[in-house]
Amino acid sequence: MFSSGMEPDIKKYLLRILNSMSVIVLWMMINATLGIYLGWAMIDDKLRLINIIFYAWLLGSFIFLVYYLFRKWKL
Repeated sequence: MFSSGMEPDIKKYLLRILNSMSVIVLWMMINATLGIYLGWAMIDDKLRLINIIFYAWLLGSFIFLVYYLFRKWKL
């Protein structure tokens, strides 16, 4: 009998790629919205508390993103 779908290993691999790309794009959209649209990344005259909080969030969420991707790909 013919199987009309993909091989299971290829499907798992492509889903893993799609999931990783989706998480990265979501992370970028969240940080771009907070940083650029709300202006939290912009240091105008002086450094404000919201700038420090944003950059701490950016660094912490990036570390978590890398940790998540390493666990996802088991490198």
